[in-house]
Amino acid sequence: MTGFGSGFQTVANDWGKRAQALFFSVTVHGMILFSLLQARTKRTTIGGQALIEGLLMIGPEKRALVNRLPSGEIRIREEAVTPRPRLKRIPLLRGAVGIISQLKVGMAALMESAELQEESENPGDSPQSQGTLGTTLTMVVSVAIGVGIFLLLPNLIVSSVLAWLGTSREGLAAVLGANLAEALVRITILLAYLYLTSRIPEMHRVWQYHGAEHKSIACYEAGQELTAANIARYSRFHPRCGTSFLFLIVFVSALLFALVGWHGVVGNLLLRLALLPLVAGLSYEVLSFSGRHADSWYGRALAAPGLLLQRLTTAEPEEDQITVAMTALIAVIPENHERDDWERR
Repeated sequence: MTGFGSGFQTVANDWGKRAQALFFSVTVHGMILFSLLQARTKRTTIGGQALIEGLLMIGPEKRALVNRLPSGEIRIREEAVTPRPRLKRIPLLRGAVGIISQLKVGMAALMESAELQEESENPGDSPQSQGTLGTTLTMVVSVAIGVGIFLLLPNLIVSSVLAWLGTSREGLAAVLGANLAEALVRITILLAYLYLTSRIPEMHRVWQYHGAEHKSIACYEAGQELTAANIARYSRFHPRCGTSFLFLIVFVSALLFALVGWHGVVGNLLLRLALLPLVAGLSYEVLSFSGRHADSWYGRALAAPGLLLQRLTTAEPEEDQITVAMTALIAVIPENHERDDWERR
């Protein structure tokens, strides 16, 4: 009995130690899992725009323009973000107002980035800043070209094909079919444009900065320390991206344009121009909805096309580009981390 009791005691002690180790392991891994789950709930409103050898990062309180100069030096310029006007808080209207505001700020940052590169490469020359008027004119011309390529051209192509085939454009089915064909042509042009521009070495570097922006934001949302090594481990694809907004505009416009019928080329163009603010507003609301429900199946479904499109608008960044993105992000993170929660937008 003594041997049996001693053996039983040994087994009991052994299992006791194992139970303690198991309890400790479950506790530690449970805490890690809990922290990971908590980190996933962080969705930030901070976003950026890839530039020529740099990034524009915008937070709730300030924005930072960070550029890598040809000398290798990192140049940072920060400025406060003005409080959002009331129009930016009204559903539907805030999408159109936001696009105009972002175009203005983004175009100015793009021109400044180009000037910085020219100034660094030619130190003897003084850069000719375009100023507010020059930036506005550049933005107007860019928008006009965009409207011509992505709005007028698809309609011209479909109208010409329908006229050549002698297809009727009366009735709901015919109108829906024509608008669907226009949407497919528009998507094809968009994909071709993105693919061709991605083959240009300078644009490829811009897409690398875009990827670096996404990686840094994903690392921040995961609650990890912002280091180049940590950031590099994350995906270059992000569900709340302007690329997703592009696809939503194409999708929403196809549905909305179908409601106003199919007219002549001039009539179609005028109607589409008039509806652009509404298209932008609806697309923004859909993007916001998918961002708030990113963990649901329908949120992921809404984000899926944009994620696929990001294979053309992002590229794996290099370490120096990740450093630029990290610097820009750190500069705009608010002291109160609740200020940049997506749910507060």
